[in-house]
Amino acid sequence: MPLRHSDDSKLEELYLNWFGDQKALTKGLPIVHRYRDGAMKIVRAHHTGESRVRGITIVLPMSAKGVRAFWNNDFDGRDISQEYLADSFATAHALYWWVSVAPGSALRALPLLRFALSQPPFDGKVTYAVAGSDAGMRILTHLGFEPMLDEGEPQAGTRFVSNFFATPERQRA
Repeated sequence: MPLRHSDDSKLEELYLNWFGDQKALTKGLPIVHRYRDGAMKIVRAHHTGESRVRGITIVLPMSAKGVRAFWNNDFDGRDISQEYLADSFATAHALYWWVSVAPGSALRALPLLRFALSQPPFDGKVTYAVAGSDAGMRILTHLGFEPMLDEGEPQAGTRFVSNFFATPERQRA
């Protein structure tokens, strides 16, 4: 479900609840506000007629410099430099995807998340993500992401890439 402009106070509350500190709020909120019409979705669970927030997913457009930084392991998804972001989804070289869902909600959220990434303006783009936990690795793997490892097993902090949502022309680029 998209976040509406009237939900600014809810957005700040969600950021504080999910990220836990003011630094993340002050650094992350301006970036999300810039792209929020397409970038942020709220994952909700409906129990007994009541809608509760169960997660947040954010997709940001990456510039060519951002893609290089990601490949060089210089990209920090918790503190993203503006130079790593494209001006719009239309000019993006790739996407950076961040998702956090409450325990027990991931399996129900997977179809929604997969569908969201296959729709405009996200479709046809190579997508990058970083697994922040074991659950994050399972989510990314189920969504068709592959770990960017030369050797060893994925662990928290592993970078992932997915060409699943890219068109054949983009995959060859």
